[in-house]
Amino acid sequence: MKYDYHMHFEYGDYDVEWVKGFFEAAQKRGLDEIGISEHSHTFPEFQQLYYDDLILDDSFVGSFQQKWLKRNKFKHTLEDYFAFMAKLRSLGYKVKTGIEVCNFQNQAKVREILSHYDFDYVIGSIHFIRGWAYDSSEIKAEWQNPPEYDGYYSYGSISCSLVYVNTLSGRYYNRNTGEEGYADVTVYQCHCTESGGRRDTRSNRVIDKYSIKSCH
Repeated sequence: MKYDYHMHFEYGDYDVEWVKGFFEAAQKRGLDEIGISEHSHTFPEFQQLYYDDLILDDSFVGSFQQKWLKRNKFKHTLEDYFAFMAKLRSLGYKVKTGIEVCNFQNQAKVREILSHYDFDYVIGSIHFIRGWAYDSSEIKAEWQNPPEYDGYYSYGSISCSLVYVNTLSGRYYNRNTGEEGYADVTVYQCHCTESGGRRDTRSNRVIDKYSIKSCH
């Protein structure tokens, strides 16, 4: 079975004619099913969490992120989303309802928001490191400041805090090599490494080690 559960409607609207292209493209590529995983920044229910977590000062990063939050964000409620997805299924489209949620610090609030809706799956994505949206190409130069190892250490720590994740995705894509394809996926609630550490990428010297409680 081939499927792709990582798609977004955010650059269009909740309009049947517009989203037909997703299903036509999926059929041409031999997919059996697709899932829509709208970003949490589509929904006003998550708006305050972005303003709480992101750097929004007058710095280069802060100025960019202020503008980013005002561009095509928070335009549909979760009720709107579920109503539109139900409409698509009533028209015969085979589609799952998912969501891609950022790694907010207030996980209790995330749980509370998600608990009111019957999602088919949830993707937890690490889009921020200490308030910096590190994967935005417009501010990628910030990888040079702070030192690289510090960023990777933070990334590893955050990844184990997203314990609400239960994600399915048949499609994979490697940003570094450009490789993509489809793979069989086993679903887990959460996997964390038992231990880790920081390594200075310039000297290859281990700076310290830390332990992380495993979760499943």
